[in-house]
Amino acid sequence: MKRRTFWFLSVLLVAMLLLGACSAAPGVTQKEGLQEAPQAPDSGLEAPLDANRQSLSGEGAVSSSYGTSGVSERVIKSASLEIEVEKGKLKEVTGRLTLLAEGKRGYMQSSQLSSGDGWQQAVLMIVIPVNEFGATLAEVEKLGDVLSSSTSGQDVTQEYHDLELDLTHWEAERQSALLLLEKAQTIDEIIKVRQFLEPIDRQLNEIKGRIQFLKGSSDFSKIQVSLTESGAVPVTNDDSFWSRVGEVFLRSISVLLYILVAVLPWGLLALLVLYIVFRFLRRNRPSSPPPAPHA
Repeated sequence: MKRRTFWFLSVLLVAMLLLGACSAAPGVTQKEGLQEAPQAPDSGLEAPLDANRQSLSGEGAVSSSYGTSGVSERVIKSASLEIEVEKGKLKEVTGRLTLLAEGKRGYMQSSQLSSGDGWQQAVLMIVIPVNEFGATLAEVEKLGDVLSSSTSGQDVTQEYHDLELDLTHWEAERQSALLLLEKAQTIDEIIKVRQFLEPIDRQLNEIKGRIQFLKGSSDFSKIQVSLTESGAVPVTNDDSFWSRVGEVFLRSISVLLYILVAVLPWGLLALLVLYIVFRFLRRNRPSSPPPAPHA
């Protein structure tokens, strides 16, 4: 009887322990769930800043998933040509090239003309809208005999699109910070928001500068044209600037060598004489009398 009572009480105790463990498990799970969701700091400015950051980062992540479908293509195009024209017609061709650029709603960015005995050369840079690049290049090639030609294109569509998304993100971030600045009540809160604004403004300036560069470079193309006259070979002139520089340099070296050859022996002789005089004076210097012995 006692043994049956002992086993009954043992089974009852085990059952109570199991029921207690099962009832405590949901509570533990709920507690862990609460710990995984940290709450925002309970200050007047930090909580809105964190909320704005989370919302803006979520919008940016969704926007970036769209890719570049439907975005206008942006390519930086440029070309370089070397053209030979008839002798005596270089200035005429230069004027035609200027009119060609203006007719394509572009302009002449730079021009450099050099000439010598029996030769002339011009290097010009024209800027035209990118949609006129192919047509303009074809007309430039008709100005003379093309000696060399090269074209290049850099697709910056993805970079431009990403920069626009970044610009939208940081402008929204700045707007949120400005709203918080209006709500700031203390000096510390104002300083905190201004410190939050500084890197945003710096980032915005960098993004805007890069967007402006890409937009200008992809909206307009550059074509560099080097014009030379047929049969005209630049003749090296001894009176040119670089020849005079070389002549002066050689003269300065010859003068320096002359000075070294003329002065060095006399300098060595003077040092030898000074050394002999110094040794003579040191040898004939009267020696000091020995000290008197003490009484």
